[in-house]
Amino acid sequence: MQLTSPRKDTIPSLDGIRGLACLLVLFSHGGALGFYPTPGLSGYGESGIILFFALSGFLMYYHYFQSIQHSWRFSGVFLIRRFFRMYPPYAITLVLSCFFQGKIFISWMENVAFPTLTDYLLLQHVNGHFWTVVAEIKFYLLFPFLCIVLIFLPLEKNLKLLWLIIMWLALCIINFKAHEPEILGTLKFFLVGIIAAYSYMNYPLKEYLPPQIWNFLLYISIFGGAITLRIAYKMHLLNYASAGMEVYVMILAVIVILASIYATERAGYIFTNPFLRFCGTISYSVYLIHVCIFTIIVRNIHSSPVTLTIVSYICLFISGLVFYLCIEKPANDFGHRLSKKIRLFDHK
Repeated sequence: MQLTSPRKDTIPSLDGIRGLACLLVLFSHGGALGFYPTPGLSGYGESGIILFFALSGFLMYYHYFQSIQHSWRFSGVFLIRRFFRMYPPYAITLVLSCFFQGKIFISWMENVAFPTLTDYLLLQHVNGHFWTVVAEIKFYLLFPFLCIVLIFLPLEKNLKLLWLIIMWLALCIINFKAHEPEILGTLKFFLVGIIAAYSYMNYPLKEYLPPQIWNFLLYISIFGGAITLRIAYKMHLLNYASAGMEVYVMILAVIVILASIYATERAGYIFTNPFLRFCGTISYSVYLIHVCIFTIIVRNIHSSPVTLTIVSYICLFISGLVFYLCIEKPANDFGHRLSKKIRLFDHK
């Protein structure tokens, strides 16, 4: 089933990486509820979020930087498209959650204080898993300014890359608190994706290393990274909220993104397979509603962990697909149509 019309400049493997990031978050939250067999994966949610943010930074630069460089007025088009991509599904999720359950589901724990719907709609005091949505929206607001600074920076491309790396290192060293929807806490995650996209678009990386090396980097970053993170977490050598973990996962994210692009078709199938690409396509919808779906099922179905796991994930992906087709995709398409009309009007 074709859910979207592929863009000419689409990189198929990136949909699969988004799908993997989504599954890491789902398995992590499912593990917290004791879903089978995911309790052992309960620590990978932070890694999935960092991978999401890095991928978002990569895609924003890859798809929009040259248009903003051609005309700064495209910044308005960019913001319109991203608003309709993110905010309507987010707002509708909040309203439906309150309508069916009388409160916003930000956690399956009973002792969590639930802010008001108005606060969440105004992107204030947002917590639970929705904090990542607010962080991404704030990044979108900042992105055009980052592009303009990069465009007018009087440096050649190597020095611009160095400037981006220094900015990223500075944010890592200062280590603003990340688990908040504050842009200074999350900018380093988006920025590392921008660095990857800048390198991809300005340097012939494919010529630097043969495909076999990219294959090796892809395998080692996925499987080796997963194993080392798990061992470090189990041995308490690496805390999942530590700066060291964040830097390590960001480096892994860059390697995964670039290696998935340059690896051979056979190796790249890890991320271009239909299942992961499907998960990537509906990932935002699934992410928005997963806590609500998990909570409703856990509180109303009392069964074995295996049955609970199967029912929860089946209901989640069916609901996520319906939400994507009925809400997310129409809102996204409307944003694109509106931005095209504004561009046509601007050229008159």
